[in-house]
Amino acid sequence: MSGVWRLAFGVWRLAFGVWRLAFGVWRLAFGSIVHHTEKAIPIFTAIATVASGKVFIVCRGMFSHVVIFWTDSGKPDAPAELIAAAKKYLTPIPGIVNFHIGKMATSHRDVVDQTYQVALNIQFQSKQAQDEYQDHPQHLEFVKQCKPLFAKVVVYDFE
Repeated sequence: MSGVWRLAFGVWRLAFGVWRLAFGVWRLAFGSIVHHTEKAIPIFTAIATVASGKVFIVCRGMFSHVVIFWTDSGKPDAPAELIAAAKKYLTPIPGIVNFHIGKMATSHRDVVDQTYQVALNIQFQSKQAQDEYQDHPQHLEFVKQCKPLFAKVVVYDFE
């Protein structure tokens, strides 16, 4: 009898796992991201599965802001300080959908620029949200506090 219960429990666990996976895909397809403002931000317009089995997520209204920093070589702690300051000052700013900052990742590929030390990638709901971010007091304070930490900065914005 023990084997029958084990089999039944295994089937139940499998069915529950499939349900959880289906629910997760549904949430991804029709879900929203809730940010600090407690407003729901719908970001997905479509999910398409192609013959290869890959899933492509199509986002609407996104605006990306990529900032590349070359830190002052005379300040060895500058990359860590820059990353900590960005997390402190920038993450609370409204309108940010995705925030990622980190040190340059080494690569064996010649095409990858490895001269910088820190990169920041922020995605916003819209260009307007990014424009508001630029004038936000927290962003202005970040620039003021961190300007001495870097020797060069390059910004790439795209829709």
